[in-house]
Amino acid sequence: REGWCVAGETAAQDMAAILEDYNFNAGEVDDFVEAWRLDLPWAESYAVRPMTEVDHMAQVHMSPNLPLERLWLLVEDGAGCSLNEPPVVPFDRSGAHAVEWGVILLGLGR
Repeated sequence: REGWCVAGETAAQDMAAILEDYNFNAGEVDDFVEAWRLDLPWAESYAVRPMTEVDHMAQVHMSPNLPLERLWLLVEDGAGCSLNEPPVVPFDRSGAHAVEWGVILLGLGR
């Protein structure tokens, strides 16, 4: 029941602002907007829920092994959207690290 209700016409930018809140840098946010600005299936509005615990769905192995912060956004049609805004804990970006953003489209066709 936690997430954001965002308008269809500003969805990519609104989701980019969520990434900024989690401490993604400008280049990572720009990559997100570039990827989803034209590719997000149209809806009048979207319900967007954050997922930061995703290792059980997709593990990442890297060498060298770095601290990894992951944020996936679960996005579905927001008709009748009513969500409580979740607390956001910005990622610690100090030192060598890796970050990942992802999107799961739930019930939205491409």
